[in-house]
Amino acid sequence: MFDLRAEAGERLAPVCSEELVDEVTARLGAGPVTWAVQIAAEKAQRHLFELPRLGTGRATRDTVRLGTELCTLRMLQSIAGGTVVLDPAPETVTMVREHVRRGVPLTTLLTSIRTGHAWLGEVFVQNCRRLVPLQLQPAALERISRILFEYVLGYTDEVSELYEGELQRWQVSADAVRDAAIRTILDSDVNEEIDTRASSHALGYDLHQTHRALVLRAPDDAVLEDGLAGLARRVLEGLGARSVLTTQVERDELWAWGGFTADPADDLIDSVDVASGVIAALGGPHRRIEGFRSSHLEARETADIAALSGDGGRVVQFDEVSLLSLLIGDQTRARAFMHRELGHLADKGENMQMLRETLLAYLACRRSPQTTAERLYVARNTVVYRVKRAEEIRGRTLSERTLELWSALLIARVLLR
Repeated sequence: MFDLRAEAGERLAPVCSEELVDEVTARLGAGPVTWAVQIAAEKAQRHLFELPRLGTGRATRDTVRLGTELCTLRMLQSIAGGTVVLDPAPETVTMVREHVRRGVPLTTLLTSIRTGHAWLGEVFVQNCRRLVPLQLQPAALERISRILFEYVLGYTDEVSELYEGELQRWQVSADAVRDAAIRTILDSDVNEEIDTRASSHALGYDLHQTHRALVLRAPDDAVLEDGLAGLARRVLEGLGARSVLTTQVERDELWAWGGFTADPADDLIDSVDVASGVIAALGGPHRRIEGFRSSHLEARETADIAALSGDGGRVVQFDEVSLLSLLIGDQTRARAFMHRELGHLADKGENMQMLRETLLAYLACRRSPQTTAERLYVARNTVVYRVKRAEEIRGRTLSERTLELWSALLIARVLLR
């Protein structure tokens, strides 16, 4: 175990506390710890892919990685010492608390621990056979099997106990009552009856009115003087919302709703100042409890597309991306359609991107070279040349399958960013 080394390349910084990393490093050395950090990150990615119920978003990835890194370091330390190390760690408490707050079931959490144990066991065995002399392998493999089995039993008991305690504390908090009411509405079937009056009381927000939902996602380096909640209020109140409801679903993501008694003032949206890189996605106006749900779904679809296309720093409305949302609902089929319609125009590179953007502008300008040139700030002859070149690369004129061409160009703008 002392000979383990990470693969060559960029080294990941640990997410566990400096105290824990120093403790394991003092026992095993820097090489095995760097290896463990890398393996734990890979294990976290597998968990998120295999168990989508754990959630999405950068904050979720950090929480899952915190748990996998702690387990990997402790398992490595236990194998090296010959006895299981199960000292309570602040990382475990933090990880469990975050999963409880996001509504991840205990069964899902325990499944991730057990599947991670099985995968990590295979990794340890492979490295044992690679690094340990043949005559010493039987004893080493027996130690690995015993330590990992004992560790996962003890760790699942520890996590289960912490989870139950955190869940009880969370369930009596006002935030939990509000978040539970929101998730009940969002997760319910369209035809499922919900007591609107009781839900409005729990939320402190009238569900009978017209709603516009907002999804905000912020990068790590975003500068927000009043936080995501403050930005949500500025956006929605700027549109004329009489009441605002917010819930922080991730460290970097917030959901909000604005309640309106009159039509929202869409003409004021462009005047809202949104920090650079922040995704601000706005659903359409919809009434009553059904509208609360449908506007939120529109806002989330809008946020996903804005994130794919790098459209941050402004408020993006669902109407702007509704067609694109439909086109890339199945990204595998959308990508195949794009390549089929565009041919080599779908190749990566600045030149191909320039030709695609010119075609989009040309079609939007009703095939007027002069109007397109004015929009793109280039010469008229440049537009004519680019259009002709794009037709040659595509192998068709613009008059052939024009609707399909337009759709494929929209898809390429997002998927080939």
